[in-house]
Amino acid sequence: MHTQVRQIVIAGWLAPLFFFGKLAAAAEIGFAPAVQDASDGDRVILDIMVDGLGEDAGPSLGAFDIDVMFDAGAVGFVSYTIGADLGFFLDDSDTSTVDSGVIDLAASSLEDPSTLTAIQGATVELATIVFDVISLPEASSTVVEIDPDDPFLALSDEDFQPLVINGFSDARIRNPPAGAPAPGSIILLAGGWVLLNGVNRDKPARSSRRRGS
Repeated sequence: MHTQVRQIVIAGWLAPLFFFGKLAAAAEIGFAPAVQDASDGDRVILDIMVDGLGEDAGPSLGAFDIDVMFDAGAVGFVSYTIGADLGFFLDDSDTSTVDSGVIDLAASSLEDPSTLTAIQGATVELATIVFDVISLPEASSTVVEIDPDDPFLALSDEDFQPLVINGFSDARIRNPPAGAPAPGSIILLAGGWVLLNGVNRDKPARSSRRRGS
């Protein structure tokens, strides 16, 4: 399971630690969007992102191995796609455990370091995962997250030096209560109230000017 990617990652880890005795820059892993509304039968698409890399400079992302956990009773796994930011890559992912709510995603770029630095920015897409909502009762939610205790959890830079992972953020799929306005609707309603209030305040001033003329 993930033998090829792990051999590459572990070998890359040992070399810099032996010669330099320190790790490369830190990064954070999260999901986009962080919150998504859905009900039974809906399809949900989540991007897994890593942030904290170099902008037009190293470190870039060369390889990763992550376990994504989810409630298999609430959402069903449909498919995954490794992000294009790795260029040509070796995919060593494993979806044999999706029924128990785990997707093991692993990939290693075959590009040279200069190419990775050129095609990547500070934020890189690791993968995109697609779920179908199976059972998500009204006014409830379910979480999709990275397993921080995965013994093979790893990010490596363009030279296969280890990147320190200093944070995780999860994704929440929620089924709002019936009649609850979407966040965008709340903003629109608030904006309309402010505009209407301003118009109403302005009316008496106009009337008083007319009476005084």
